[in-house]
Amino acid sequence: MKNILKHSLIAVMLVLVAFSCKKDDNDSVEPITPIYEVSNVENISLPENLIDIFQKLLDHSSIGSSIDSIIGMIYDDVPYFITPAQLFGTLREHWGDGMSTGVMKYQSKDVFGNPATLSGRIYIKNTTDKKLKGIIIANHFTICSDDECPSKKCLEPESILVPFGYAMVMADYIGYGSTVDMEHPYLNWEATATASIDAYFAMKQYLEDNGYKVGDERYNVGYSQGGEATMSVLRMVTEDYSDQIHFNKSFVGAGPHSIEATYDDVIGNDFTGIPMAMPMIVNGMNTSYNLGLNLDDVFIGEMHDNYKKVLSKKHSSLYLSLLFKDHEASKIFTPSFLDKNDPMTAKFIEAARKNELVGTWTPKAGEDIYLFHSMEDDMVPFVNSELMGVALENTDCKLEEVFGRFGTHIQGMAIFMLSMSGYFAQAD
Repeated sequence: MKNILKHSLIAVMLVLVAFSCKKDDNDSVEPITPIYEVSNVENISLPENLIDIFQKLLDHSSIGSSIDSIIGMIYDDVPYFITPAQLFGTLREHWGDGMSTGVMKYQSKDVFGNPATLSGRIYIKNTTDKKLKGIIIANHFTICSDDECPSKKCLEPESILVPFGYAMVMADYIGYGSTVDMEHPYLNWEATATASIDAYFAMKQYLEDNGYKVGDERYNVGYSQGGEATMSVLRMVTEDYSDQIHFNKSFVGAGPHSIEATYDDVIGNDFTGIPMAMPMIVNGMNTSYNLGLNLDDVFIGEMHDNYKKVLSKKHSSLYLSLLFKDHEASKIFTPSFLDKNDPMTAKFIEAARKNELVGTWTPKAGEDIYLFHSMEDDMVPFVNSELMGVALENTDCKLEEVFGRFGTHIQGMAIFMLSMSGYFAQAD
């Protein structure tokens, strides 16, 4: 297990740091409007640049080398799935003049609703007629250092969907990029959804201002923290923006949709495959709901000695994943935090329930939701999607549950990405 975990976590870091942004020689800044500013625009001219970052995910999740042995199972259990060779082939066919990317700053709100300038990254398929099929909201997975946020990296794995004819926007979230001086309200559904939706509106305005003819297709995608963010975006759109945004489909991968269920699983099994996320979760609720918790009272052992490194945003995911050797909850949390009835823990659980995504809202009739999770996930407990699936089955949405034994969290990500890419490739 330890070798698999280390292998998987290294894969995350390789994907995260595979591409760093270099300033264009011109480094021009687009005219500022009331809601956005786009800078550091550059062109991604070779498909190999994008293929390379995706290939790293496949190789280091071990999916790339073992794809032939699991291909039959995947085709049977995962809709739209295509092989890496098929994906790369169709990507080259659709590449054309490539795509452009840039850093976007836009007007939004902080976790308490105050005006704030957030940041993120945009991608646009290059076309001579400036016609695009639509816009994709992509939500990034868990990061630790500020250098890992989308605005600091030229390419994210999700951008492999852009060459199929789309514009894509990916928010840094509060606490990264232009708001690095703020606490990151990790897994706060409302703050995360607000960041992504406001980024979408800024992107839409940018495209209009620059003469793009954008079709009606809208998609909402993400894995891991990004999966929770995707579901959060869908909830907020349903409740507040249903007259302005309609998603053709939301691809929701392995998200921690219920903090309380995640807590119960970690404590009950005395195990977490991602120790560095534990202080992020506690601090996220502490920050979001002003709980006044002293994290020195929450953690013990090596986590007590190092949790401030996790929250500093100065250390990479790879460094932090290798730093922690203790995966048992009983070696991470104080006895008080292991007890739900303890006053300190009860405050945390109350906040988690306020933040609950499972069973707290109802999607529109016919809303198309692709819900993916590996039952063998070693980082985000499968119970999150299991409970979400049960809740959504009692609604009138169009639910596509893709649950199966797809390996570790990172292996699941590779399969999720190949399945999602297959949908866009086949729909073309």
